[in-house]
Amino acid sequence: MRDLRAYLQRKAPPRYPLAPKDSDPSAIEGGKLYKTYCAACHDTKGEYYGKVIPIEDIGTDRERFDTWQQEDADGANRVAAEMGVTRKNMVKDKGYVAGPLSGVWLTAPYLHNGAVANLDQLLTPPEDRLDTFYRGCDLYDQLNMGFVSDRIEPSCPSNYLFDTRLPGNGKLGHAYGTDLTDEQKMQLIEYLKTL
Repeated sequence: MRDLRAYLQRKAPPRYPLAPKDSDPSAIEGGKLYKTYCAACHDTKGEYYGKVIPIEDIGTDRERFDTWQQEDADGANRVAAEMGVTRKNMVKDKGYVAGPLSGVWLTAPYLHNGAVANLDQLLTPPEDRLDTFYRGCDLYDQLNMGFVSDRIEPSCPSNYLFDTRLPGNGKLGHAYGTDLTDEQKMQLIEYLKTL
């Protein structure tokens, strides 16, 4: 497991095919916004990177979080030990770990429960995000930076309607950067394309 993890950590994520050049003024401005609004949690040198952020601070749907209890972690630890897997034991914690955004363009839908369709929606105030959208399509939506989610796509037979109003599917929380201007949001997304 240690060797596999080390190998995967050395692999770079696929670059966005239409990523802006390093000298692109929008991406440069977006990099500054990233440092202000995102880096503390998502940059490897950030203060909160790799640390558990309390669910109350993130504000996302806590249904999945609440369904995982210490007894579940103990069971998973027991099975791992029986299989001979040596690793740090899992625990019931107070929130979610802040992770990297490398290759973020390819990881939609967003939030721990996949309740936000694309990067455009992630930068929208939570109460204004889509209540429903389609998931399961592998066609990329370059305008909104996510997968096609606004319609049933015949070439995506596994499309299904995702409803954020159902328990566990909540779209609220992670309101970071939602107060940026439209231009700043576009700049931030241009920078995120380079990660």
